[in-house]
Amino acid sequence: MLLVGSVLDRPPGPKYVSVLPFAELALRPPLPRTATLKRRRDELGDLELALRAPPSAISSSRGPMRMDDELERGVGWLLRAGEALGARLLVLPTPPDLTPGQRSRELLEAYLERLRRDTDTDLVWAPRGPWESEAADALARQLGLTLAFDPAVDPRPSGELVYARLHALGATRSFSDASLEDALDVIESAPYERAYVAIDSDRSFKQAQRMQALRVAT
Repeated sequence: MLLVGSVLDRPPGPKYVSVLPFAELALRPPLPRTATLKRRRDELGDLELALRAPPSAISSSRGPMRMDDELERGVGWLLRAGEALGARLLVLPTPPDLTPGQRSRELLEAYLERLRRDTDTDLVWAPRGPWESEAADALARQLGLTLAFDPAVDPRPSGELVYARLHALGATRSFSDASLEDALDVIESAPYERAYVAIDSDRSFKQAQRMQALRVAT
């Protein structure tokens, strides 16, 4: 099963829910209360959600994934929000200063242990910075993570769960049919159980619908 959707900064409305099966929520501060999210979840029907961790749930003033009281509050919000939304996945975007070095790997492993004490939600890792695709894929497999990737530039990681993110950056404000078809080819280059595509662009709603239609047509 492949589900396509948009990256959104708030839960979507009825029009979105009626035509797309999935969304990645990247909520902005001030972060909403759990009760508010629970009410919105009730309006979303069968829509599958990924919740992107805000910076406050990834880093404290001491740095990325250093578990102190400040980061514990951020992680607490992430776990409560994910539960309230019924999120199928939690997306963990790590900053460039979480490097491939041994100390950073230890911090990541300890952080994941903290998350997994209170959730069995699938965890998606979206590293930024000096990570080679092969090294990130190997570490993701070792730690039981799904590695997010951009099918326009990255090879498809291994695994039965696939999480692709298409980013419109710089002069590229949208995606042509050809680029969407190329992304589908990469995603479907190997078998999978479930695949998600989160499109982040000014026209992500229409482009997600178009990608969905292109897949049905092939």
